[in-house]
Amino acid sequence: MSQVLYDVTHTSHCHANTGIQRVTRRLLAEWRESVPVQPVVYDHLAATWRIPDAKEMALAKFSNIRKPGEKRGASWTWWQRTRGKLARMSLANVAEISGVQKGFITCELFGPKITAGVLETMKRRVEGPMVAVFHDMIALEKPEISPSKTVMFYEDYLERLLRFDIIAANSEYSRDVLVNYWKKKKVAQSPEVIAMPLGVDIPNSQIPGNHAHKAGDPDGNKPPLILCVGTLEGRKNHISLLSACEKLWEQGLQFRLRLIGMLNTETGTQAANEVQRLRNEGFPIEWNSGASDHDLAAAYGECKFTVYPSLIEGFGLPVLESIAHGRPCVCSGLTAMAEIARDGGCLAVGEPSAENLASGIARLLGDSPLYEKFFQEAATRKIRTWSDYATAICGLFEKREQGL
Repeated sequence: MSQVLYDVTHTSHCHANTGIQRVTRRLLAEWRESVPVQPVVYDHLAATWRIPDAKEMALAKFSNIRKPGEKRGASWTWWQRTRGKLARMSLANVAEISGVQKGFITCELFGPKITAGVLETMKRRVEGPMVAVFHDMIALEKPEISPSKTVMFYEDYLERLLRFDIIAANSEYSRDVLVNYWKKKKVAQSPEVIAMPLGVDIPNSQIPGNHAHKAGDPDGNKPPLILCVGTLEGRKNHISLLSACEKLWEQGLQFRLRLIGMLNTETGTQAANEVQRLRNEGFPIEWNSGASDHDLAAAYGECKFTVYPSLIEGFGLPVLESIAHGRPCVCSGLTAMAEIARDGGCLAVGEPSAENLASGIARLLGDSPLYEKFFQEAATRKIRTWSDYATAICGLFEKREQGL
């Protein structure tokens, strides 16, 4: 039986579990149960696509990992590097892909090692469509607050996307920016680009038949907790959030702030330094840079609401995750976040300046009827799950088989 080949090249060598890695792993988990999918890795040392080894599969599944890593970079073991070099000289064997397969899909932001030529070799291995999930174009839209390495290879990445048959953009916003980019470049023939929003995990409290519980300190002694989930990096705009919170604390508002997310040292150091300053001055702020999924779920359960101060997003997964946990979210009303906010549960503040964020936080803390409105919207809103998303992606291959 032919299978869909699923690219886990970076994710199977990455100990972080955020953003693209989370999307890749959740899709793999959904498909393992119901769809004939074969994970594959491009081994740049062996110069071939191959089947992942046991260590790679364990990391791709994120099995037996108690605590995620704090770096998004890929790490290859000594044996994996040595085996690849030997395989290239025909002195070692790797599990290569045999036969012609149904199709190929990648959710990864593949780097320069996966060249146009490498993609062409994959195209010869499949009879169906080549599908790429497209996340965003932030590296070109906001290069000043993006990691320099990503900015450097991004135009080449977009050029390599032209080798695919279908691009599944994770929002209407991402779809539009990609289509417009290729129009400006006067690309004669481009792939079909569709908007296909991501999904999230649904916690037990949100499963139909259960009821979302409101946050609260069991002892009744602590001020309400506000949660912010996201990597500390320039575009996530933690600086404005910290400024807003400091202003509100100085005005006498009682609340705690907890940040969950690893640090991007290139663009997030200023925010990390500001967190330390506020903590040194006695403000009630916490930062967990290596939270597990259990820690994250517990934090959602404890918080009153969340704040996602990001300047620009291709989707905005933490916003939807907050809603899925029955927690209102204060966020920007711009870019892809507006698409999530429009269906309820979000207090969209427009431009996420310190002033606007402070206003939104103060309103949810001080206006009980307003908070109740957003809480009820979040608690009752229909949420798109990872299962829904996985089914939609599979539908792309089925439509092509049927000639639609």
